[in-house]
Amino acid sequence: MLLGAVLASVTVALGLNLPPIRTLPESSSFVVATPEPRPDGRQLYEVHCSSCHGTLGQGSPVAPPMIEVGKGAVDFMLSTGRMPASVPQAQSQRQPPIFSSAQTNAIVDYVASLTPGSAGRVAIPNVDPDAGDLARGRTVYGQNCAACHGAAAQGAAVGYGEYAPALDRATPTQIGEAIRLGPNVMPHFGPQTISDADMNSIARYVLWLRHPENRGGASLGYEGPVPEGFIGFVGLGSILLVARFVGTKT
Repeated sequence: MLLGAVLASVTVALGLNLPPIRTLPESSSFVVATPEPRPDGRQLYEVHCSSCHGTLGQGSPVAPPMIEVGKGAVDFMLSTGRMPASVPQAQSQRQPPIFSSAQTNAIVDYVASLTPGSAGRVAIPNVDPDAGDLARGRTVYGQNCAACHGAAAQGAAVGYGEYAPALDRATPTQIGEAIRLGPNVMPHFGPQTISDADMNSIARYVLWLRHPENRGGASLGYEGPVPEGFIGFVGLGSILLVARFVGTKT
């Protein structure tokens, strides 16, 4: 307060128009934001995963073991909402994930800690679509992916009650994880079959399929040759019927 009085006197003497000095009440205090605590991966695993996969990841009659699966496999299943599964042993479908990114990372790290050295077995890949080649991605996708996932990545049945899901919501990282993991009935592709560069190209092509260049005409949902062939067959049939009707003598 003494300092405030002195400055006020100087201000009056010099004819300055300065704002008054405010003093904080004695009861005032500064609130320092503290970071949120890291989620407990072990606790999350025990609550949501251990009933099927075992308390130590050893597996059970209804779920496979988590030993040596690698971080990429766990991250893929959790980030796509396929786990925790609502129906054990059935093919899990993509759903909104129930865990946040921080919780997913905590569970991934805990599962990897169950078997030290297994984190790299199916590691979380660093996928960069911008580094990929679009034309190369189309070629590699057509050779390895289109037969099951469809020409436009719309998904399709592959027999025996299994299906290849649509890729319209897959992130680049999830695309790379699926390539290396081979979830469900999908085969896994190692670096010798699909290199990291080709993986970048596939990711770029799959992202491009969501908003392809439209050169005109009806897109038919970009579902591939089946609806196009159906429309062509119906259209050609209609033209033949009209030609037959017009050319008939009355």
